[in-house]
Amino acid sequence: MDSEKYCLKWNDFERNVSQSFTQLRKQTKLFDVTLVGNDHQQVFAYKLVLSACSDVFREIFYNNNNSNLVLYLESVDSREINLILDYIYVGEVQIYQEYLDRFLEVAVKLRLNGILANQEGETFEEPDQEVDLKPKAFENNRPIVKNSPETKIALPPNTAQSID
Repeated sequence: MDSEKYCLKWNDFERNVSQSFTQLRKQTKLFDVTLVGNDHQQVFAYKLVLSACSDVFREIFYNNNNSNLVLYLESVDSREINLILDYIYVGEVQIYQEYLDRFLEVAVKLRLNGILANQEGETFEEPDQEVDLKPKAFENNRPIVKNSPETKIALPPNTAQSID
């Protein structure tokens, strides 16, 4: 018995996903990762959303399936983290000119989608000045997982697993 196959399409899919991401950015429930800047302010996010938009985050989360990770971004402050998250969740960011170069520098280091290539498909060069975005353990006594020589991730409290 041959039956016809139908295609059901959500007409406003892109707009609805975009609106959902914008709403997720404002919600305080269900976060599963905490980003901490050098000013020790915590910024909450979703691993799935960060992974979809950043190769760096995707690699970190893929190699660590622990829930409620805390990532300390040593050379980035919470204002910069929030600008990056606004870009990721909303697809755009309102930024003053004096912060633009620094934003692009951090975005390139995080390998954010949409920042790494211009319209002709050429990739932007990484900045001359090295920016240390390696996640490191937060100041309390949380165990540390080492994924590679460059990456350290702080595990949530009460996590027995530690890889050296």
